[in-house]
Amino acid sequence: MKFKNYLTKLFILLIISLVPITSFGKNEKKITELKISIKLENAKLTAIFSKLKNEYDINFSYGQKIIEDPSTYSVNYQNILLTNLLNDLASKGHFKYEVDETTVLVKKTKKLNVQQTTIGTITDRSGLPLIGATIIEKGTLNGTTSDFDGKFSITTSSSNAILIISFIGYQNQEISINGQNNFNITLQEKVADLSEVVITALGMKREKKALGYSVGEINDEKLNLVPQENVLGGLSSKISGLDIRRGGNDLNNETYVYIRGKTSLTGNDQPLVVIDGSPVGDTNVMGDISAMDIENISVLKGASAAALYGSRAGNGVILITTKSGKNTKKGIGVNFNTTTTINTPYKYVELQNQFTNGQKGIFNEATWQHWYGAEEGTPAVQWNSNGEEVPLEFYDNSLKDYFKTGVTTINDVSVSGAYDKGNFRLSISHLKGEGFTPGTELQKIGANLATSFKITDKVTVSTNINISNPNSDNYPINSIGGDDQYFDIYNIAPHININDLKDNYWEVNNAQQRKITEGYNNPWFFANERINKFDKVRGFGNIKLDWEINEDLNAMARVSNSSNSNITEIIRPWSYDGFGSSKPFGSYDISDSNSRETNIDFLVSYKKQLGDFRIDPSVGGNILNTLSTSINGGGDNLVLPGLYTLSNVARGGLSYNSARYKKSIYSVYGLLSLSYKDYAFIDITARNDWSSTLPKENRSYFYPSVSTSILVSQFVDMPKWVSLFKVRSSWAQVGKDTSPYLINPTLSQGYWEMILPIPCLVACQIQT
Repeated sequence: MKFKNYLTKLFILLIISLVPITSFGKNEKKITELKISIKLENAKLTAIFSKLKNEYDINFSYGQKIIEDPSTYSVNYQNILLTNLLNDLASKGHFKYEVDETTVLVKKTKKLNVQQTTIGTITDRSGLPLIGATIIEKGTLNGTTSDFDGKFSITTSSSNAILIISFIGYQNQEISINGQNNFNITLQEKVADLSEVVITALGMKREKKALGYSVGEINDEKLNLVPQENVLGGLSSKISGLDIRRGGNDLNNETYVYIRGKTSLTGNDQPLVVIDGSPVGDTNVMGDISAMDIENISVLKGASAAALYGSRAGNGVILITTKSGKNTKKGIGVNFNTTTTINTPYKYVELQNQFTNGQKGIFNEATWQHWYGAEEGTPAVQWNSNGEEVPLEFYDNSLKDYFKTGVTTINDVSVSGAYDKGNFRLSISHLKGEGFTPGTELQKIGANLATSFKITDKVTVSTNINISNPNSDNYPINSIGGDDQYFDIYNIAPHININDLKDNYWEVNNAQQRKITEGYNNPWFFANERINKFDKVRGFGNIKLDWEINEDLNAMARVSNSSNSNITEIIRPWSYDGFGSSKPFGSYDISDSNSRETNIDFLVSYKKQLGDFRIDPSVGGNILNTLSTSINGGGDNLVLPGLYTLSNVARGGLSYNSARYKKSIYSVYGLLSLSYKDYAFIDITARNDWSSTLPKENRSYFYPSVSTSILVSQFVDMPKWVSLFKVRSSWAQVGKDTSPYLINPTLSQGYWEMILPIPCLVACQIQT
């Protein structure tokens, strides 16, 4: 037994002793004398060393810097000494090496950064200079722009740097400096992408070339170039035909949107907003969506583009697609974004500062409101001079001293992931802002969830849910009149230093403000005591089922819901003295409004290629139900100062009302798309609605449309400067129904008219 163990140990020792002999036998020469043949494309140093190890048994020893080096090299050597190969690689890869008998020791060296100044001229293909082209050193933030003559100068970190030149409407171009210092660069115009896909009515994706009507589009990158608290602000001047008008530039200002101008003399001109295929109302909803949750916005401008949405799309349609996890790699990803913006008034109204105020001044002898008062330096009794005459000193910075710098911070965090049968994306956003108008603020918090799950290979269920809660303890008033802060500050006398009024604007706490000019409020009193509050909760979402019946036939069913609850309060304290709206004993108003909309829709689509022809018919239907309610109460003359409740409104001063509106629309629609050889297209759409707001005998109304598109440049030779020649035309017939109860001459919105006979008050019912 011992002998057997002895033989085993002896055998193992023999094997170990033969290892270096075997290795030496394979490589009898010194490795520095080896001749190498190797060919690799775009390989890292580690890959080159590994190939040499495998084919020539050369050992390499190197550190972490070599492993982390992202640079790649192309090598093609035939029968070359290893030392020559290493010398060539060392100069390119910035390393030094040492060779012992069997190993090459590699060590990274510092790369010498030799700065170089490069000049050049940028033109188009006709030789005209491109003004304002962007030149950036690749991989850095170092950049410049071309001047009026298209010339530029840039100092780069290396003589081997790469410059990226870009200009709107032209293809980007990369230039390797390679020690040169003067370039003449010609940029080529971008060729129209005929295969560009846009989102159209009912969420259908269509090639832009096939459309016979106009569709504007913007992606998330352009939308978020300058993040704003309202998504609509990011659309301004970015889509032709889209008119964005803000009620002001401070926080939470109402934004009005018109597509190709106003379309109604008396009604609502706001376009319909559709989010992820579900109609959610007008453009007010867009102010409650985080811009970071939006992937794409399409604007359907013409009647033909919007006809499939019926009467609600009479003013056009804004289609919003939110982000999801469908393009996410397997696993979990987290994204965080924070933005802080500073907002200040761009320009101030020029106010006269030569004369003090006239009749409205307390200590002035002028006989009419707008008659000029004393000039600067004139002795006069002032509001804070204790009855003594002192020389008037004028101040010309009242507006700048009153308004401040507004700051808004937006934080967004999202978590997305994908797995074998689905994906998801969850995001949370928070906005906190202070306006440039003193005392104003705004907060928003929102959450968005998008999920998708494949039940089978052909059936997928997906959801989109969005909840937001914008609120403010005091938001700006967006008008100029007797009941806004601007009216007071614009009418303050030039001899009054507004900062003297700031610290103590009460003469009697909660009862009497310290006023300087009759008929106008102390601006600081208005800023802190005249309050506009709101607390809104808005939610919308849908659940959708997609069924791929076969390769050509697809079906979709969806249920969506949107709801909105908004509580507002308006507070005017005792001694409030708005011009034309004075409330000596204050006022208090509160309202609670709620709305809900439910949509149930389906769509069946078929696609078939028949030789040179393609036919894509689709049919669908929709059931819409809306309900809105509101309760309002309030009044003038508060019994106790500083207490703002309905019970504190004086007896006889309290008024209240309520309203309830209900509406339903049933719809069916169809779309037929035909194309020939991918250059001639025709779309025919039809929709029929039945509205509850119209008389029974006239509730049905029809919306047809026809649009054509021909790509002439696809079959007719065009000059080189013509990249796309397209002829399109469209015809559509659209209209609108009406709001609930307007067709009944005995009813008015929200209350009973007195012309109703008294017995009918019990028996009458409102039909919807």
